[in-house]
Amino acid sequence: MHTTDVAAEKLNVSTKTLRRRCKDFGIKRWPPTSLEVERQAEVQIVQQECLASTASARVSTRATPNEEEAKVGGGGGGREVQKSAPFSYQEESEEDDDLAEEYCIKEVEEIPPNCTSDYPPTSSTDDGNNPPPPGMRVKNVIRCPRNILKIVREYEREVKENASRREVERRKEMADMKEWCSTLREEDLFKKFQNFRKKILLSQDDKLKKASNIIKVLCVSQELYARKFEGRDSEKEKDSGEKKTASSASSRTSQEEAYVQVLSFHLGRRRANLLMDMHKTLKQNMYNDATMMACWLAGLGCEKFDAKGKFSEGVEKLKNQIENADIHAMAVWGRMLKSHSLEALSHYFQKPEYDVKTPHGKRYKEVLAQLLSDEDEKAKAKEDRTSLELDIEWVRRWAESVIVYRVFKANCLILVTTMDYRRFEISELYKLFNEALEKHKKSPDGTALSALSDLEIRQQVKLVAEMKLRLMAVLGKFAGENLFWTGSGIYEHYVVILTMNLGPTRAKSLLRIAQVESFNWYESTDSMASLLIGLGYWRKSWTSLDVGIVKLSEEMKSGEFDAMANIGRLLEQNDLPWPPNLFLNKLVKKEVKEASTAKPISEEGENKEEETKEKERATVKPKSLFAKR
Repeated sequence: MHTTDVAAEKLNVSTKTLRRRCKDFGIKRWPPTSLEVERQAEVQIVQQECLASTASARVSTRATPNEEEAKVGGGGGGREVQKSAPFSYQEESEEDDDLAEEYCIKEVEEIPPNCTSDYPPTSSTDDGNNPPPPGMRVKNVIRCPRNILKIVREYEREVKENASRREVERRKEMADMKEWCSTLREEDLFKKFQNFRKKILLSQDDKLKKASNIIKVLCVSQELYARKFEGRDSEKEKDSGEKKTASSASSRTSQEEAYVQVLSFHLGRRRANLLMDMHKTLKQNMYNDATMMACWLAGLGCEKFDAKGKFSEGVEKLKNQIENADIHAMAVWGRMLKSHSLEALSHYFQKPEYDVKTPHGKRYKEVLAQLLSDEDEKAKAKEDRTSLELDIEWVRRWAESVIVYRVFKANCLILVTTMDYRRFEISELYKLFNEALEKHKKSPDGTALSALSDLEIRQQVKLVAEMKLRLMAVLGKFAGENLFWTGSGIYEHYVVILTMNLGPTRAKSLLRIAQVESFNWYESTDSMASLLIGLGYWRKSWTSLDVGIVKLSEEMKSGEFDAMANIGRLLEQNDLPWPPNLFLNKLVKKEVKEASTAKPISEEGENKEEETKEKERATVKPKSLFAKR
């Protein structure tokens, strides 16, 4: 007699009834083998933990801002993940396909107190052997989460490849257009310029504002401006016999020359050279000094700079806004770099000196006075220019303003979309993902993604990243660690990428320290190394996170590793704004104020102990956060 018939006879039921019940409960055969018993026990543990977390957080797979930690998904049940770094969760693990369809994700909600209408009971196909807790009901059910995760990962690769290909094409188009403009005669450039100017004046500039056309307008006006003014300015410098500093044009890199060209247009040749030399020779730069950041933003054509009055007054006004955190200076800095297709300049992680008694402080004061002097060479040159030359400058400013506004608007929409996805339940994310996937499946040649705009592609990247994070949490990929909510509108955007690379616990610790008032990413090489690794920078030779932070920090201090260029590329790849910066000028004012209100010292020994304790509390090294527990 067959084993199923024997089991049916022992249970006093028919064979047909036993098979139907086995099918309802997801049992392949009865009696099961020892391997199947272990698998069923593992699945039940996962289901119970999922239901326990949903009961405590009301909606299991939702990150809620009202709670400090939104408990997402269950703990164990997931096998060890194979990854490139010893703590990264980015790579796909080897899954057991037999378990792919044996359980589902449930979202439960509270039953309204005055609810009189009947709601559908939990059926056997909804995993009825684990009903929802008392007072709760099943809201949504997502089946086969492991299969969905595989599909999400495949779709994510295609979307990211499409986004990176578009960025490469955009940069190539800009380079090709500049090269093409350089080969044209001045008469041909002038004809194209007159056509652009006429359309702008007649308000027929809708076609010009398109991505490909606006690049052409900008490149033509830049080339025409360079031929009219930059050659004349260089001749004036030779005639005046001005001494060149150590970091002259001959010693500059191509990237620094690209900066000087943009700075010269907005500030003039003298201020552009002076600003670049200050960055390379002085300890103050745009990453640690609010005045320098204000000057650089003004030189890149930032709309926050008030250019109506004197240059020194506009810089002072913008500097106060930066120090008071009225504007997110680093986010504006990153946006201006993207608008001009520039890479971030190096940061030497040196502590600025403002004491005029020291040689460096005295030098800084002298050079800053030259930079902020009211002598405006552009205003003087404007009197000698013809109407044509002024029109060329006006058209170039118009083209730059269109590009800057477009980047600003797109970044704002991405930030809003990301926050919406963070608040969505997993069923809402899954619905949006299914809609996008259906459109993609209808065009196997990939035309559906190509038909999307750049903004829509960026939104798709954010959607699949959030969806993947939620599924990984539910499937126990983070070893039972729960997802979290930072409570900060700025740092919430970093949760997904940091959690993927560091895990929820380490990511939460890093972002908690970042929200401390005295913490500054750009002041310490250790903090910058932690952020770089969290964003995905890793080397195979590193055996642990602590080793990676120490090695990377040492290379930053010695100048072997350019942290800013790498972090700029990683932030652009992950579509994130630059992290906030606490500028040193604000800290100096705070320390002076605290020193003036401090109590007199009575005993030398006790005061030294208190000072060392305060220093230990203030200087928190991120690498100590990630020690093995």
